[in-house]
Amino acid sequence: MSATALPRLSMALVSLVVSLGCAHQAPHEQAHATAHTSGDDHQATTHHTARADRDDTTAEVVAPPTAMAQSEAPADVEITRHIRAAVVSDGTLSFAAANCTIVTDRAVVTLRGEVATRAERDTIEQHAHAAPGVVRVDDQLHVAD
Repeated sequence: MSATALPRLSMALVSLVVSLGCAHQAPHEQAHATAHTSGDDHQATTHHTARADRDDTTAEVVAPPTAMAQSEAPADVEITRHIRAAVVSDGTLSFAAANCTIVTDRAVVTLRGEVATRAERDTIEQHAHAAPGVVRVDDQLHVAD
């Protein structure tokens, strides 16, 4: 048997095992197996179709952006830089407020973190709106109790 025939035979066996394993399931739970190969790595994955009794109407939970979500586009970096400079130089803000997270992606600014008062939250939001090029501000700042 040639060296190239062995990987193909292995893939055929994996596909057969996956297919046989799926044959015992009810029709509404029938899985569709697909095999993915790259070089000598062989991996079989199974994708299940949606069940009739499953509720797929719930909203997807999307995690709020972190500093790692900051866009590297020059315009977005400049917006974030402008807002950060305004917030840090504002002597009326507490240390926590001045260190809030500012993330810009496609000119949409997200503000996150904890501030001491509503006035601090409003001040930071005003600095964000004042930055040139901002399309929208998503204020997720939390006022400490």
